[in-house]
Amino acid sequence: MELLSQRLSVVILFLYLIVSTLACSDNDARISAEAAARGQPEISGCVDVKELCGASGTQGDGVRQLCCVTCEGVTEPVDTGNGLTPGAMDLPAADGGEPVQLFLLAGQSNCVGQASAGLMQRNDAAKYPALVGKQPGVWFAGKNAQSQFVIHPMEAGQTPAISFGPELSFGQRVREVVGKRVMMVKYCWGGSKVATHWNPSTPENSWDTAADDGTAAWLAKNGAVDMTNKNALFPNLMYVARMAAETLAGAGVAYEWKAFLWVQGSGDRADTYVNIGRNTARLFDAVRSVIGVPALPVVDTGAGPHHSLSTGKALAAQLVERCEVAWVEYGDTAANPASSCIPGPTNPCPNVTFLNHDFYNHYGWDPAIPAESLPSGANDKKFRWFKDYPNNLHAEYDGKILEGRMLANAYIRAFTSSTLPAAMAAQDPALLFPWVRCAEGVLPTAKALCWVDQRTAEEKVEPERCTLQKPPVEGPTTTTTTTATTAAATTAAATTTAAAAAPSPPPPDATSAGAYVAAAPALALAAAAAAARL
Repeated sequence: MELLSQRLSVVILFLYLIVSTLACSDNDARISAEAAARGQPEISGCVDVKELCGASGTQGDGVRQLCCVTCEGVTEPVDTGNGLTPGAMDLPAADGGEPVQLFLLAGQSNCVGQASAGLMQRNDAAKYPALVGKQPGVWFAGKNAQSQFVIHPMEAGQTPAISFGPELSFGQRVREVVGKRVMMVKYCWGGSKVATHWNPSTPENSWDTAADDGTAAWLAKNGAVDMTNKNALFPNLMYVARMAAETLAGAGVAYEWKAFLWVQGSGDRADTYVNIGRNTARLFDAVRSVIGVPALPVVDTGAGPHHSLSTGKALAAQLVERCEVAWVEYGDTAANPASSCIPGPTNPCPNVTFLNHDFYNHYGWDPAIPAESLPSGANDKKFRWFKDYPNNLHAEYDGKILEGRMLANAYIRAFTSSTLPAAMAAQDPALLFPWVRCAEGVLPTAKALCWVDQRTAEEKVEPERCTLQKPPVEGPTTTTTTTATTAAATTAAATTTAAAAAPSPPPPDATSAGAYVAAAPALALAAAAAAARL
């Protein structure tokens, strides 16, 4: 009888575990409501509190309970107050060859990524063969689910356990075109703001730079590093960057920093363009200073359909020191300036936001959009844009892969001498459907999407000190030449090209700031795509 009881207990426990697993789902609505009640409306769901999965106390307990899918693999609190414990390392070989190219990736929830590795592998492994399994010549460096610092070959879904961000396709695209070994060094936090959480001038983001010896250990001990503190994201980011560099150096692996990728927007969408521009430029300058590469290239995205964010990012490219900023977006949607509805990660503002039908007919429509909600003329093509339309507009795997490739294309064209193959350019959303600046006095419409430049007349006419060089796209091109002037001297003319394969609709403004915005620090200033890309 006792044996039967024991067996029955085991069966009951087994069934309980099965039911618990099946019942596990993220309660994004509860997380968002709790955050809004505490004055944090920028938090849209579990993706924005992912970094708290390992936190101790009632906060960590609550996050792990409400976000059981996002926190998968984290079963108990992990003390990360003073840095990360080194985990398993699978490093590039120290073969004396070309240095590994390091790309530092930071930003908010679409940087974290909610794209499902399992869904991609089940549904579209044949569509993305280069992104399934371990990628040769590409590595990931960052924090895993157990709050350990790890380096390993890039593999969809390995870190974190079930999802990926733009790093997956960015690294693969750069490796394929440039031909060098690539490492993506990632630290992102959902629902964060550049004005506060990433601001290097706040007390929790600052440290004694004169005493700083440049090591991760010093920063962890003296530099306010706390991997569970959302208000200390700048020292946390620099700590992760140093951990990556020091781990490689310790193993005799040569490396070089190649770019900073900034995937940020929605958390700051209610701020003014002036604040967005100043705060973003301040962060770019600070990253370059701590990394020790004064002109480290920057690739920026995340404005989505918002005019203030677009203007702020354009302004940041003017304000940043040493130039070298590529801002890249695509024109799939535009916020209606006449509407009070502000598109966000949980609200697409349907029937208000202007939608580019050609864009979605080209790539496809999200399968979760009901047929009766599709516009007249919509085709049958499907493309997984959103995690859970219309409740969660963070990017699913098709949208995230496309974004990563767009960012990689922007980097390749602006900052390398490599040639972007025409076949790749022909599917680049920023080249096919550029996010163009509205002509003076013109507002976007359903037939002509554009972003409203909110800068003053004085800001708009400030002389540009430099412009980006964009190497040609492989195949037939059309070419125009512009003159670039740097702070030190006038440089040679830079050649700008566009793929002939890409359609060229006439932009609302001949001086469009669409796919690429030249970095242009001003000599003086008068004043100091959807939601899935926010």
